[in-house]
Amino acid sequence: MLGKVAAGYPVLSDQNIDGTLLIDASLIKKGFKYFGLKVRGESMIDDGILEGDTVIVKSQKDAINNDIIIAMLDNDTTVKKYFKKNDKIELIPANKNFNTIFVKNKNDFSIIGKVVAVFRTYN
Repeated sequence: MLGKVAAGYPVLSDQNIDGTLLIDASLIKKGFKYFGLKVRGESMIDDGILEGDTVIVKSQKDAINNDIIIAMLDNDTTVKKYFKKNDKIELIPANKNFNTIFVKNKNDFSIIGKVVAVFRTYN
């Protein structure tokens, strides 16, 4: 676990580990790096990603349309659906109360990884 997805860069190092989560090996592919982030906010609730959930993220720098990604934008991280048409990139929330983010400056944008699983704990 590397922290929360709302802010901060999830650097893959021992110094940033916030905890551990045991997951089934069938959820991940060998040869790739994965990390977990705790979700803050409600922008993805219609896709079943709720505040307090943990998303498992496969580290990668690219995505295809409709992938749910962790993106770095203006030094903040966010979880959204990725959509690219021609040269325009949109980060689309799964909650009608939130606006689509239009990436204006591609120098301030990068893909950190793709969400591959969501875990929820119940109290």
